[in-house]
Amino acid sequence: MRVMEKPIPEAKVTYLDEPEEGKKAREELLSMMEEAYGHEWQQQTLMVAAKPKSVDLNTMHRKMAHASSSRIKELFKKKMVTGVELVEGNGVEVSTCTSCVEGKNKKIPHPKHGAKVEPYEAMEIVTADVCGPMKVPSRHGSKYFVTFTDIGTRNTWVSEIKDKT
Repeated sequence: MRVMEKPIPEAKVTYLDEPEEGKKAREELLSMMEEAYGHEWQQQTLMVAAKPKSVDLNTMHRKMAHASSSRIKELFKKKMVTGVELVEGNGVEVSTCTSCVEGKNKKIPHPKHGAKVEPYEAMEIVTADVCGPMKVPSRHGSKYFVTFTDIGTRNTWVSEIKDKT
């Protein structure tokens, strides 16, 4: 999240808590919609949400796309969020957000080419691959073949098979 140096009116988050403010905002929105769409809107279709006077840091963290606590505090300090007071209480820090912790987990990368890996014993891991059907059958009438590779020794065996089953 990028925080602007100077708050501008278009960038503010404002909560409506007083009935008069809510009524003004609803009327402004209705008139803008009527201008834009060219017909009258019924007031029943518009809803205005209520909000508390204060909000805790964790709630703001979730509502502001998991922003860090320092960013949220900075937004309130620079008066870029108005109409609600930030309460730092309940002893829970934002760093305990499970979504954020899971998002910061890293996958273990594959070893780099040429890195020393533990060798496998002979016949510890054997892979099998089936290939086919071939357009032209073999001399023995097989349209498929299967390869078996011993990962420990890299020995490979090939066997013809008539069908996959």
